[in-house]
Amino acid sequence: IKMQKFVSVIKKFLVDVTTSGTHDKFDVERKRRLVFFNILTLIGMLILFVYGINALLGKNNILSIFDLSTFGVLVLIFISVRIRKKFDIEIHLTIVIIASLFLFLLVTGGSDNSGILWVQSFPLISILLLGLRSGIIFAAIFWLLSAVFFFIPGFPIIDYAFNFKLRFLGSFLMMSFFSITYETVRALTQRKLETINKKLQKTSIALLNEKKQTDSIMHNVEEGIFLLNSDLTISSQYSRILEEFLQDYNLAGRSFIALLENKIPEKLLKAVKDYLEMLFRPNINSELFNEINPLDKVELNFEGGNSFFNSKHLEFKFSQIIQENDKIVVISTVKDITEEVELSKKLKIEKDKTNKQMESLFQIINADPEMMNEFILDSEHELDNVKNILRSDEDNYHNVLNQIYQSIHAVKGNAVLLGLNSFSEKLHLIEDEITKLKGKNNEWDSLLELTLKLSELHYEINDIKELLGKVLSFYKHAKLTGSDKKDLLLSAVEKTIEKLSKELGKDIVLISDKYKNNMVSDKHRKIVKDVLIQLTRNAVAHGIETPSLRILKNKEKTGKIYLETEKKDGKLDIVFRDDGVGLDPDIIRKKAKLNETFKSVDIDSLSPTEAIKLIFHPGFSTANTASLSSGRGFGMNVIKSSIEKKGGAIKIKSQKGKSCEFHITLPEN
Repeated sequence: IKMQKFVSVIKKFLVDVTTSGTHDKFDVERKRRLVFFNILTLIGMLILFVYGINALLGKNNILSIFDLSTFGVLVLIFISVRIRKKFDIEIHLTIVIIASLFLFLLVTGGSDNSGILWVQSFPLISILLLGLRSGIIFAAIFWLLSAVFFFIPGFPIIDYAFNFKLRFLGSFLMMSFFSITYETVRALTQRKLETINKKLQKTSIALLNEKKQTDSIMHNVEEGIFLLNSDLTISSQYSRILEEFLQDYNLAGRSFIALLENKIPEKLLKAVKDYLEMLFRPNINSELFNEINPLDKVELNFEGGNSFFNSKHLEFKFSQIIQENDKIVVISTVKDITEEVELSKKLKIEKDKTNKQMESLFQIINADPEMMNEFILDSEHELDNVKNILRSDEDNYHNVLNQIYQSIHAVKGNAVLLGLNSFSEKLHLIEDEITKLKGKNNEWDSLLELTLKLSELHYEINDIKELLGKVLSFYKHAKLTGSDKKDLLLSAVEKTIEKLSKELGKDIVLISDKYKNNMVSDKHRKIVKDVLIQLTRNAVAHGIETPSLRILKNKEKTGKIYLETEKKDGKLDIVFRDDGVGLDPDIIRKKAKLNETFKSVDIDSLSPTEAIKLIFHPGFSTANTASLSSGRGFGMNVIKSSIEKKGGAIKIKSQKGKSCEFHITLPEN
């Protein structure tokens, strides 16, 4: 291999030198002359340099000066041709120099009287370099000058014999005629070859004209077209764009089924094979076969480097052609519909996004602007909290999941309150994912997919924020007064009661005459809101009965939720009470026994108070199924953890069948 590379480099170098770097710039005739000229010049330079040095060493100063100066002129001529990429002037100048050198050798005899031997080559050199006409003229002039120098009395330095002079002139003429004959034959042969070549070209053009037209169509057609033989191989005539569609080349004679292998599912590939084989049966129903075409619209997957896959969506149509000899051929057209499919997907995504925005916009319009703004601020806070959790050094896998769940649960509760259904459902699904992850042990890699889903929530929040900004721009008085702002927490509770009561078919009112919103500082505003919303959802979903059931229990048809606040000993006390079924220790024990979390706990030995406290345990719920409102068993754990983080406490008082009361204490500062 190294030798081949070496030979290739040498070959390239010689071609470059002999053509003066012009390569294919000239036609064949001029290129021949240029190559001969360069070879002659290079050989002449070498010989003249050697002879010049030899003459110099032999103290023949005149000859050495003539040889070396001629060598220098030839070097300049060689460089000139290389630079100018033209050689007509240089060739004529070279002929004059060669003629001068040869005349000098004729007159002086050269080294040891051998110079006259070189003179005989002049006819061949002049004719090969200049062509017949100019070459003959130069050769004739040189012959005449030689005759003059020979026969001028006393002129030649060397005293040649009379017979030698005659024989030299005769030999010169013979060499001239030989050169003329050779060049004439060569030129005639070249012209004949050119004539034959032109005839062959015309014949080839005539023979290939039809094929070229077919190939031109096949090359330029924008749809893939190919003929399918009965053995399901592709015919030699097919449009070249088919190679681009199938990402393969030289398709002629290859199995169409083999080309589809590993690009479509194996089951579909078998169906394609059966379908194509049926196409070669006579008297088929074309319309029916078009309807059952398995390649009507198909996705092809192509494997690239590093196991990377790319795909194309192609549309194949097949038609049966019956030739004169009753031979059946199937023609197929192929269309790349990848852009159409991708555009359709994008349009669907945009449509879904628009529908979601319209839904969100409708919900925002029907929501209190200040509550919606508060929801955005709280949601951004919780999502930032999730980011900090994921970036923290916490090494307890389940603690991380619990903290993330608390933030997501808080955002979902507020989203449900405001009627952001699609957003709430997405949060609900994320809660599902977290619940599943809790059943696994230290699988930190599983958090990656969850992290991506959490990142999408930021975009959703930004979209809602943008829509809210547009809505607020239509309000002249978007900001609420100070007195209105104080009622936001109460409004959130009322809205939660109203929304869930309607969904669950219950009749519930809020009694808040002992609730003073101004007692809740900005420091505790968010946690109080989250706690009250969670307790309200639990009371409506689990605590308070339906109107018909309440009547059967001799209760008022309308259920009641009481909310009270009081400041005592530098602390904020909040009481949340409902007049529903209360908490039944027996039901809680029964549910706990079914929960794997409590398998090591002696449930039956728990007192009623201890049993009731199980509702604060993560994962415990009395509901049978999880919904947007309740059922996962983490809500009570979330509010307990949140309250305790603020240095507060939560207590429960329950009367079975009558009421359930939560007493929440938070430090004032």
